[in-house]
Amino acid sequence: MSGSGFLRPSLVSCRSWQGWNRKQRWGGMAVGSNGDVYCCPQDAEDLLVIQPKTRDIKHIKLPYLFRNVQLDGMAVAPDGRLYFSPIVRSRELYEPYEGFFEALEENVESHEEILRNYPFRDVDGYDCLWRACVLTFDTVSESYSHFVQKLDPSDIEDAFACSFSSGLFGGMAAAGNGKLYCPPTNASAVAVVDPASKQISFIMGAGRNTQQDKWAGIALAENGLLYCAPARARSVLVINPADDTLDFITDQTVFDECGVVRYPLFEFIDGHEIPWDYEDNDIHCWSGIAMADNGKLFCAPQDANAVLVIDPDTWALSFIPLAPLHLGTLKDKWAGIVKAADGRLYCAPWCVDCVLVIDPRFATLSLIPFPAWDVRAEHGLCQWFQADPAAYVPRECYWQWCGIAASEGRIWCAPDRADEVLTLLLPKDNLISLLRSGYHFDLTVTSESGGHVRCHQSVIGSASRVLDTMLAGDFREGQEGRICLREVSPATVTHFVEHIYSGLLPRGADVKELAELAHQYELDQLLGQCLQDALPSSLNEASVADAARFFKRHSTASFEALGMWHTFKYAVSRDERLCSSVVEALGSSGCR
Repeated sequence: MSGSGFLRPSLVSCRSWQGWNRKQRWGGMAVGSNGDVYCCPQDAEDLLVIQPKTRDIKHIKLPYLFRNVQLDGMAVAPDGRLYFSPIVRSRELYEPYEGFFEALEENVESHEEILRNYPFRDVDGYDCLWRACVLTFDTVSESYSHFVQKLDPSDIEDAFACSFSSGLFGGMAAAGNGKLYCPPTNASAVAVVDPASKQISFIMGAGRNTQQDKWAGIALAENGLLYCAPARARSVLVINPADDTLDFITDQTVFDECGVVRYPLFEFIDGHEIPWDYEDNDIHCWSGIAMADNGKLFCAPQDANAVLVIDPDTWALSFIPLAPLHLGTLKDKWAGIVKAADGRLYCAPWCVDCVLVIDPRFATLSLIPFPAWDVRAEHGLCQWFQADPAAYVPRECYWQWCGIAASEGRIWCAPDRADEVLTLLLPKDNLISLLRSGYHFDLTVTSESGGHVRCHQSVIGSASRVLDTMLAGDFREGQEGRICLREVSPATVTHFVEHIYSGLLPRGADVKELAELAHQYELDQLLGQCLQDALPSSLNEASVADAARFFKRHSTASFEALGMWHTFKYAVSRDERLCSSVVEALGSSGCR
């Protein structure tokens, strides 16, 4: 077997009619009960929806009043709807724009209606300034709704006595009681949204209102408590949803070794002691938190020099250093973390050119470089699979993806200022020892030209939806326990089955025959490995025309195949003789 099982990530265009811009558009992700992945709007006019099952990406316009409004987080509630973190107006906090809450209460839905209704009715008294609203999205009907609530300033005034009109909260997560909790970033209270009663409440006592960027990311642990990743705070915030109380975990030694700044407690301004916890060139330590299969919580390192590890059973803090990864002094490295079906945790690359992979079983780290932005640079990197991974040195790549999710055997990263969604196929578990054991076979895979391999229906059927349907339904293959592969050699039958068990490309395999089978049976991992293996030998005058037909034929089968087709075309376009051969075979589109 050859290869590590990881394929290079792919870029999937997500341009909408708004075109390309350099503002943050989406940040944070959530997976619906339908398997679709939703990207939380920041400076965007729409909700970005990724549909892994159909490989579609679509944009669903936000309600007019919420367009280009920064939403600080979202989560899927028990009712299946998406809920976005609250937008708050107070004496100190500005609303997203003048008249926002009044327009919401009067159900204004267009710019023309705002002009007709402006100025809105006067706000009656100081107390009426205080409002909070929550936007919701029904993933079935694909429709929005919202609710607005008046707030009592006597209870929460101190929590929002800050100068930040956005970035109040740092994510959102559902607790076991069905409520949704938002950790404070620039606010100093935890926001609680009750989807059943459509009520918003706050838990006071979460840091000072003058402190910026306190916590970023929240996750539910097996003990029912919610844990929040420290950004500039020197503690992990713990929320008990049973009684809405707060606690804090800190370990000064761990925080010091991870590079967290020690702030002076006070400074004197005009003779007064003022709390102070922000310095120039400060660091934003971690961004995002996720629970691993072992029950421990891992925090993605943004500026910190280590992955933070939280043990919910003992409340002990530890860390996995980044030093062996040659990261140097890079900042804003990763933003968002998710546990995938393979048990590993993946971190979205924000300002570095690689995905961080954490294996909680062994407390080890690795890096997966993502594709270059333009195909010219990507061609220069296409030899990545021949290089020594240990020699890879990450590079800066500013503000690309912020937020990460796992669905349908893939990792997905939300575009911050990138123009594409980043996606990565998860490697398969290596079950080759099960195949070689010879135990309890109930399926035979054969070819028309002879040869057969005995194997397990459950393993073959789990490899793709096509194979699952073939074996689980009323089709002949499932009833007879036999699959016949047409127009392939006996050796390819063996290699086909070996790949399904191992997730790797067998040595000496006929990649063209395997690619045809991979395309037919929707085996994206196998197809990507075949195309990747075929690329270097395709760039010569004798074989380039056939290679062009080969890459183009499979270019629509998967995101990885499309990326390899673009890389092949660019490689050919650099050589006049190769380009002429491809143009003769496919026309001018083969070199564009």
